[in-house]
Amino acid sequence: MKQFYEVFSKPEFRKLEDSIHKGVHIDGYSISQCNFRTPATACRFGDESWVLVGDSYAGVFHNALKEILEQQGRGLIVLTGEQDPFVSSDIWFGNVPSTPRMNKLRWEFIRQFKHPKTFLIVSNYYAFNHPKKKVPSKNALRDEAIEATKIRPDIAWQSYADNINKLIDLGHTVYVVYHIPLPDINVTIEFFKQLKSLKCLYPKFENQYHTGHCKRAHEYAKKLDSYLKDRPGLHKIYPTEVLCKNGQTRIIGPTGGLYHGGGHLSYFGAKMVLEELIFNNKK
Repeated sequence: MKQFYEVFSKPEFRKLEDSIHKGVHIDGYSISQCNFRTPATACRFGDESWVLVGDSYAGVFHNALKEILEQQGRGLIVLTGEQDPFVSSDIWFGNVPSTPRMNKLRWEFIRQFKHPKTFLIVSNYYAFNHPKKKVPSKNALRDEAIEATKIRPDIAWQSYADNINKLIDLGHTVYVVYHIPLPDINVTIEFFKQLKSLKCLYPKFENQYHTGHCKRAHEYAKKLDSYLKDRPGLHKIYPTEVLCKNGQTRIIGPTGGLYHGGGHLSYFGAKMVLEELIFNNKK
C-alpha cells in the first residue's frame, strides 16, 4: 500500500528533482524541481540524448522516461513548464504568462546543440482552444505577456506544428504524443477505493474502463494531423491506442491507476504509454 501512496503523493509533473545541481526557476529563484527551470539550468541526466519538452502533460513523463532511458544507458534533458506548450514566443495560455519567455529561451538553448537529439513533445491540446498573444505592457513593472489579446486557435496549432518541423529540419528526431483522453471520474479516488478492498499486499490489477473523452481525443488527433504532416523524422504517438477501447477510457491497468489529476497521467499511465507505444514498438 505504501508504494502506491508514494506514487500518488503529489502531481507527477512536480516530482522529479535534482537537489545537487539546482536550477533557476523561470521567475528567477533557485529550485531543485526540474519543472519550470530555465533551459540553461535544466535538469540533465545521462548522455542527454533525449529532450522532453512541453507543459504539465509532458511533465508526467519525467520519471518514467528517465528510468527507461537509464536502463538503456541513455539520458535526457528536461524542458517542461506548467501551461508552457512548445509554441512560438508570442503565444501563451491559461493564467501563467511565462510561456513566451520560456519558448524564447528554449529555442536559444536548442540551437546550441551540436548533435542530433530525440525529442519527446507533449501538450494539453484542449488549451489550444484558448490561445492569447502577448502585447507590450503599459506598466514597465509587469511582464509583457500578462497583457494579451485572444487569437484564433488555428494560430496556436500551426505554431506548434511549425516548431516541430523546425526541429526535424535541424536533424532531430521527434516523437509527438497526441491528445490524452480525459476520464469522467477521479481515477485516484477510485483506485484507492478499490485498493483498500483488496486482500493481497502487492495486487495485480485488472484493466478497468470508464466513460471518458475518447471521441474528443480522436477529434484532436485529426486536428493536429491536419497541421502536422507525415515526414521522415516524425513519429506520431496516439495514446488512445492503449487508453481507449469501445469508446471508454482505461482508468486502471495491471500496475495501478493510470491517471492522477484530471487528464494528467500517473507514473503508471506514463510508463505504459512509453513502453507500449514508443520503446517496445518503435515506429
